[in-house]
Amino acid sequence: MSGAFEMAWMLLKNMQPFAPTSIDQKIGEGTYRTAFERDGVPHVTKFGSGEGLANALLLQRLARMYPEYFEAEELHAAPKGTPDFVVDTEDEGGLRWNDVYRDTDRDSMRVNPRNVVSFTQRRGDPLESNVDWDDPRRHMSLRSRMYDEMPITQAMRMWDVKPQNWAEFDDSGVEVPEFDGRKVKVIDPQFNLRGAATAHTQRPFYTDDFMEASREFQSDLPTLEEFAKPIIDSAYNTGDERVIAPMEDLLGYEQRQLNESLDWMNP
Repeated sequence: MSGAFEMAWMLLKNMQPFAPTSIDQKIGEGTYRTAFERDGVPHVTKFGSGEGLANALLLQRLARMYPEYFEAEELHAAPKGTPDFVVDTEDEGGLRWNDVYRDTDRDSMRVNPRNVVSFTQRRGDPLESNVDWDDPRRHMSLRSRMYDEMPITQAMRMWDVKPQNWAEFDDSGVEVPEFDGRKVKVIDPQFNLRGAATAHTQRPFYTDDFMEASREFQSDLPTLEEFAKPIIDSAYNTGDERVIAPMEDLLGYEQRQLNESLDWMNP
């Protein structure tokens, strides 16, 4: 492992989440999370219910194997003083539980601020989409090339590599023709592609090279409980069943997601 990468990994581990002081610090939002910046801080803090833990774990492991392609995230308990507005989105419903059913208010799927966790990630310059990306063939072409270069990403059925999930960094990245040859890294991919889209995704060929990469990937892959320890400990330390029960449901769902994502890694 290169000295430069070791330094980058140390920086990742030292990126502490911050509590935003204004909604104006928000720089983006997605299905599961909102993202915030702070002047003078070289990383972003993302807030959400924790859905997507399995994706973040796989992204972190890929970033260690392919640091030129992937930018890792670090998971944390939400920092003290996290304001309620971190769950607000342009949709008046705000952040919601999407795949993990939590009827916390009996009549709402809205994420309660008490259940929020945080992620940190080195800040890059995210790309913007355009009408060309309305064509699903562009997504499939880019994904297929990544599958060819890194077959274990095919085994994990990686998807959602639209422009908004890539960013430019000053010191690293790969040149991607679809992005005008700019040097970029993946910052928020998804795994375990399901449904009709899997018709275009086949199992990888289990060549010697593939199996070597698969063994390397899995040999240093933390368990979900190891990866999620900061938020598990934080939840149990509250002694609040309204925090503990959603965390337990979340871990059960994310473990199934992780198992399915890794299902094709072995013949």
